[in-house]
Amino acid sequence: MKKLVALLLAMLLLMGSVACGKENTNTIKNNGSTDEPTESSKLEMPIIRKRPVSPEGEVDLPSYEVEALIEVAKAYIARTIANQYEDSFKTAFDERWFIPNKESAGDLSVYSPESATSQNTYYASCSPFMKDLFWQAWGVNLTDTGSWTAAEIAKDSKYSLWSYVPTKVEIEEEKEKIKTEFLSTLIPGDVIALCHKGPSGHILLYIGNGWAIHCTCHYSTGGGNYDHGVNSAKIEVDGSVEYIDLNTFFEEDNYYYFWEKEIWSILRPSDYIKDIKITEQTKLRMDNLRDIYVEKISSHPVGLTAQIGEEITYGFYLRNDREEQATIEIKDIVPENTTYVSGADAVDGKNLSWSVSLAAGEEKFIRYTVKVNEDPELYKNGVIKSNSATAGGVLLPCPSIYIGKKLDESNLKKLEEVCVIDEESEVEGIALAREFYEKAGLKLDLPNETTLINELFIKDDVYYQLNPESSCYNMVVPKLYGGFRTNDDNTQKGERTGFIDYNLMIGDILICREASAVKTFICAGEEKIIGLFVGGGLMYEGEEYYSVLHSSFGHDVYAVLRTSAE
Repeated sequence: MKKLVALLLAMLLLMGSVACGKENTNTIKNNGSTDEPTESSKLEMPIIRKRPVSPEGEVDLPSYEVEALIEVAKAYIARTIANQYEDSFKTAFDERWFIPNKESAGDLSVYSPESATSQNTYYASCSPFMKDLFWQAWGVNLTDTGSWTAAEIAKDSKYSLWSYVPTKVEIEEEKEKIKTEFLSTLIPGDVIALCHKGPSGHILLYIGNGWAIHCTCHYSTGGGNYDHGVNSAKIEVDGSVEYIDLNTFFEEDNYYYFWEKEIWSILRPSDYIKDIKITEQTKLRMDNLRDIYVEKISSHPVGLTAQIGEEITYGFYLRNDREEQATIEIKDIVPENTTYVSGADAVDGKNLSWSVSLAAGEEKFIRYTVKVNEDPELYKNGVIKSNSATAGGVLLPCPSIYIGKKLDESNLKKLEEVCVIDEESEVEGIALAREFYEKAGLKLDLPNETTLINELFIKDDVYYQLNPESSCYNMVVPKLYGGFRTNDDNTQKGERTGFIDYNLMIGDILICREASAVKTFICAGEEKIIGLFVGGGLMYEGEEYYSVLHSSFGHDVYAVLRTSAE
């Protein structure tokens, strides 16, 4: 009898799963959010920092529009480490503002606070950050030209309601008077701009009681933006969107020391921007997500390609920073090229939904699983896009997952066993990588490293681009190529981030060029990479592993190639 009951239950579960997969138009309750995903698609709860406590205290805000602006700024603050400073050399060689791209696309999810997650770093220096802030909150460009830097804003008097050019000889009484005038002029929502060292400068948003929010760069030993060359091995440890006490501007050891900069200006956008209309996403954030942190991640972050038939798990991390209970409505759509497996509270065709209750201070992690469709055609540039999720109506972007062939688990295990230093080897580069593959009983069909990188990238007068005519083009892992002199929307450009440390697979080949030198590495396991040099190579582990990876991203071009055992 017990066996019969178990069999009936199994049949009912199977029928429910099939019904979901066939886009049943009925709403189905399956209470699957506590189901454990399969090992291949397991997704752990991310470690998220607590939201920084806002230091400005109680403030009388001049308008609801300014309140919305500051709320969006605090949504960026809540992402902490996911907000980082833009690569300075990329800025110098290829100045790109985010606003024009978004205006043409009409997409408020690009560079939104929610686009910065534990798996996706958001890059912005002070001026692009401020432009993104006003774009997200009000849907407007901060300036009418759309390309002003903070320094240009500081120099232009068109919108300045207060400005000052330090003489650098002010006496103490003059300094105190100017400081008082500066701070007393400010009201929440004002933009502070300063110019220093010629074309450079800085820009901040004032939020009240002497405090501002800004995006800055940390040059400390343990952090900093990944400058090409000298600072290439630095790893960013803190996010760069943060609170700042304006009183520190008047302290001599501060980088923004008030009395040594060229121009200080105060702008009041709420006065000169006409007919301010809060964006729909900001209205929803104000109504539903105040003091609620939500992000969407996947078991296949950028670089971890998926195969047909493989399961993918998506996860929603939620934390309630309110002092009372909250209920958040989550909605998503089953991505194209996949079939729903399990995990949603309710399924209506391809529509998935959850109603998540959170006590004060509580955090939860809910998941759902899909399976890549068994269609060999998907190996021809197949991609899984999942950008329709919302929390309280606010969009939760998630990077696309690319479909590609890769080595199976048994071959990866063989490679891991043979990828060890062999001091008797007399070859280097791709030839040494071939030796590792041959020891594992596999074939690596690649030309030597110089030929490979010359075929893989083509160059115009200044920039390199991936060459689609290269015989190795399809081996390049999507989004895992780029470098200092690449100019392609799909590359990482010069932004050396920590993304690659959990996206490399055993056997992946990393090839990079700086000037005329070409270096080649092979991934030998978790936090292990071998430099393919004469004498069996050189193993890098631990801190050296990260140092080598980050410095490699500083080269002119780099690419990660992934093989399959066909």
